[in-house]
Amino acid sequence: MKKKVMITGVCGTIGEDLAKYFLANNTIVYGVDYQETQLALMKKSLNSLEFFPVPMDFTSSDCLKFIEVVKPDVLIHSASLKMTNFCEEFEKYYYSKNVTQTKVFLESVLSLVKERIIFISSDEAYKPHNAFGKQKLEVECFLSNLQNNSRGCSIQSLRFPFIIESNGSVYHVFDKLSKENKPLPLTDERITKTATRKKDFILAWDDFFNKVFASGVYTLSIGGVLSIKSLAEELIRKNHSKSKIEIVGLRRGDTLEDSMMNPIDFKSITEFVSEVYV
Repeated sequence: MKKKVMITGVCGTIGEDLAKYFLANNTIVYGVDYQETQLALMKKSLNSLEFFPVPMDFTSSDCLKFIEVVKPDVLIHSASLKMTNFCEEFEKYYYSKNVTQTKVFLESVLSLVKERIIFISSDEAYKPHNAFGKQKLEVECFLSNLQNNSRGCSIQSLRFPFIIESNGSVYHVFDKLSKENKPLPLTDERITKTATRKKDFILAWDDFFNKVFASGVYTLSIGGVLSIKSLAEELIRKNHSKSKIEIVGLRRGDTLEDSMMNPIDFKSITEFVSEVYV
């Protein structure tokens, strides 16, 4: 009998890639997302009888009732508000979604999921320096305490670096601005970001999902250290742009580099960008 996997935030970069991964591995996928237009487009794009779109906000009582009926084997919670600068500016609202409502939801589905709950966290939860990282860490801690009531259901939190192809990523912003010959806003010349690619995330995910079953917090050691200035310079060259880099200063919650549990070797930015996009 085929396994049933439910993914919240399925229209996001991670959610969509995980939907494709599970469909390719003979799994029935229920994709939850409030973005009904994106969900309809995804249904058409995936073109699979095993993908069932669920146009609901995960915080709704109707969503919980639906989960109670489906009783998925695995639930992956990837729904999140993730723009770190907005998270600082509208911290109270972001906290209500990313922490308060997420805690209620995950505790509520605990008795409805048969085998495994996976919370999609972030490497920013390690020594968090901004509101987003602190919010992810708080949910991780909550889930660790919840394990005693799991009744055999595994509860896992998964950390990994920023994915460069993510919707709204600095790559896409700089690429668009450089094609329009507009200034590229850079907070500081020294700023770096640990980043990875979707294909490397999926390879690491496959290893994690099929080999790690115990409850706990796990980190995918993937990616490379990306100089944001070098990224901007490379895109200006790549797009034959007249854009200039404009230093705007660090914003609240920004840091010059990520804290990671595992040191990662530097890669040349030209190689990194060309591997992904050229």
